[in-house]
Amino acid sequence: MCPPESPAYVPSPKSLKLLRSKSFLPNICKEIEAGASPHVAAQVQGMKEDDYWHFWYEGKAASRKKEQDQTDLDEILAKLVDEVTLFLAKARMKAEQSVFSKHPHLYLTRGPGRPGGGECRHWAQSPQEELERQKKNFESHPLRYLSSGAAGGNSYYAQKAAMEKRVGEMPFPCAQCEAALMDE
Repeated sequence: MCPPESPAYVPSPKSLKLLRSKSFLPNICKEIEAGASPHVAAQVQGMKEDDYWHFWYEGKAASRKKEQDQTDLDEILAKLVDEVTLFLAKARMKAEQSVFSKHPHLYLTRGPGRPGGGECRHWAQSPQEELERQKKNFESHPLRYLSSGAAGGNSYYAQKAAMEKRVGEMPFPCAQCEAALMDE
C-alpha cells in the first residue's frame, strides 16, 4: 500500500508578492555578497524561511525545464537560483581573497593553496580533517605522496604528530588563536 501523498506546500501570498517585486532579488543579492545567508537575507526582506526554501527548490526544478515549458513564475524562480548562486560565489571569493591577503598561512594550510587543495572543493575544516586527508593520500600512494613534497619532506608520522599537537579544544580556531598557534 502506498503512503498517502503529502499535501502540496503553498507559500504565503505575501512571500509570492515579495518574490515578484523588482527590489527583492537585488536586495537579497546585495546582502548575500556582504556575507548573509540567502534564507536570512530573504527573511530580512519579509519572506518566511519556509517559503524561501520552497522557492529555492522549485527554482532548481524550474531551471531544468525547457524554456518554452516555463511559466512566468518558473522564470522568476530560476533567476532566483541563478542569482543567489552567483552572489554566494562572489561572497566566497571575497572571503577567500581576504584570507589570502590577511592570513596567507591559513590559505596555504587549509585552503586551495594547501597541498592537494586544488583537488578538493572545500577548505579543510580542522587539523584532524586535514590529517585524515593526508593519511588517506599516504596510505593509497605513499611514494607519490612523499615525493610530491606534500609531507613537507617529513614522514607521515612526523606530520601526524605535528597536526595532533595543533589540535586544541576548538575544531577550527579563530584567526587570533590560529596566529598564536603558528607562532609556537
